[in-house]
Order: sequence, then C-alpha cells, then structure tokens
Amino acid sequence: MAMSYECWAYKNGKPYKMIRVSANSKSEAEMLAWEKFRSMGIEPESVNCKWKKDKGWKANLATEKIKVKMDQKSQAESIEGKSKAAMVQKSGDLVSKF
Repeated sequence: MAMSYECWAYKNGKPYKMIRVSANSKSEAEMLAWEKFRSMGIEPESVNCKWKKDKGWKANLATEKIKVKMDQKSQAESIEGKSKAAMVQKSGDLVSKF
C-alpha cells in the first residue's frame, strides 16, 4: 500500500525544497524524490524523506476507534441485558417455589 512521504532536498547542508511523493517504502520515496527534484531543475546534495501522516489516515483511525467503542458498548449492553434477564428468571423460579 502506497504511503505519503514528505521529502526534502538539501543544498549546502540546509533544507532547500520540499515535495510530497507517494511510495511503498522510504527508499522508493527517496528515489522518486531525486527524479522529481531533477525534473524541476534542482540538483540536491542529498534527499531525505519522512513518512507523513495525512488527514485521511487520521480520519480513518478516528472512525475505527468510534466503531470499536460502539461495538464495546453494544456488547456491554447485551451482556447487561442477559444478566438482568437471568436474574429475573431466577427470582421468578424462587417465587414459584413459595
């Protein structure tokens, strides 16, 4: 799965220009960044890429957390309902014995 990387071109030991690329690995991102910088007419001394979390990733994670919480709540309510039903059944059994 391709991920988003933020890549910086360095000149004279300082960050010079930043681009974003989509790649399957850091090494692939750096290779793509070198090509893209060169196509822009930039000859960097070095390129450094860092995986960048995008908004879509955060939104997906938030949605998953909400789903998990809803499932947990639903399971807790289901267990609580079954427990109450069992208690009513047992109390009904006790009443019928008297």
